[in-house]
Amino acid sequence: MSGLANWVMKKRLNAIIGVMVFGLIPMMFWLAAAILGLVVLRKGVKEGIPVLAWGCLPAFVLWIYQGDATALMVLVDVMLLAYLLRSTMSWSWVLLAGSFLAVVSTLLQPLLMADVLNLAVALVQKVLVSEGVEVPDKDMIFNQAVMAVSIFQVVIAVISLFLARKWQAGSIILAVYAQNFIN
Repeated sequence: MSGLANWVMKKRLNAIIGVMVFGLIPMMFWLAAAILGLVVLRKGVKEGIPVLAWGCLPAFVLWIYQGDATALMVLVDVMLLAYLLRSTMSWSWVLLAGSFLAVVSTLLQPLLMADVLNLAVALVQKVLVSEGVEVPDKDMIFNQAVMAVSIFQVVIAVISLFLARKWQAGSIILAVYAQNFIN
């Protein structure tokens, strides 16, 4: 993994390629978000914005065709949280902001992912009926699905940021070791 981080940090184009490729691979958007987080942590928001823009392209395409905006939301969350971590250097503020992002995401989910959430509600109702369990109100299941997806997105964003910070720390240690070795 540190080889990937080193390759991504060589050029902006490498970071863009990494974010786009991992954004297109199903269930690998967390790695694309970690690459974006690393770019923002190491080089700042100015370098991160083009990477975010190109990374949002495959996420936007997946959202249009599949109705799932998870990759898009995680990329934006990681961008915001990485900026906050870079400027405050405080994980407490990052986790607090992550809680706030979960609330905002709860408000946005019905607009962004209504079809996917309705499918999840129908699936849960079908499973509960087949198990012979009393089926709760459809609105209650929908609201719980919205909360679960929002929390999932923020947790994945924070985990991706943890990975980006680990990569950043590894490259700093490597640079210090190389500097000591040369002197």
